[in-house]
Amino acid sequence: DYAAVDAALEKAAALVDADYTAASWAKLQAAIEAVVRDLSADEQETVDGYAAAIEAAISALIPKAVEMELTISTGMGCVFISC
Repeated sequence: DYAAVDAALEKAAALVDADYTAASWAKLQAAIEAVVRDLSADEQETVDGYAAAIEAAISALIPKAVEMELTISTGMGCVFISC
């Protein structure tokens, strides 16, 4: 039964690689690529391991740092303090 694997793969498919560090994204891709289809019913533990590995890799994704530019205007006068 690959239902848990398929659910994890759907979750992974909704993610965008550009949002995460290359190293953490590579771990997710490795977990996805490790999935072997058509295992027998007596190998369900292995199939469940695939799902767990994908879920763990998703949880371990590291977002890329967001760089923000802050501009301070000197002509604003007093905003939050008494003048």
